[in-house]
Amino acid sequence: MGKDSELVQAVKTEDLILVQRIIGKLKSKHRKSVSSKKSPLNFQDDVGFSALHHASLIGNCGILGTLLDNHNHIIVDLKDNKGKALVSITILLFPL
Repeated sequence: MGKDSELVQAVKTEDLILVQRIIGKLKSKHRKSVSSKKSPLNFQDDVGFSALHHASLIGNCGILGTLLDNHNHIIVDLKDNKGKALVSITILLFPL
């Protein structure tokens, strides 16, 4: 299994303060407001899940809100390794 990014690890442990700190640090390093797949904010793990995927699957609204507040730096429609977008995965796991 590959190494998770610091942001993904903070999301998995549900550490909102650390998530905010990491995003602030990464945003100051990468001042461009354009989302980039290569940005550390959009790191994808071995199965193609980003921090946003993990926050959604965990159901942590505080972390999810923090990530979405930074939508100009985070790509919200990244696909996993199977080609599924976050919305598709969420609907499959949490049907209405």
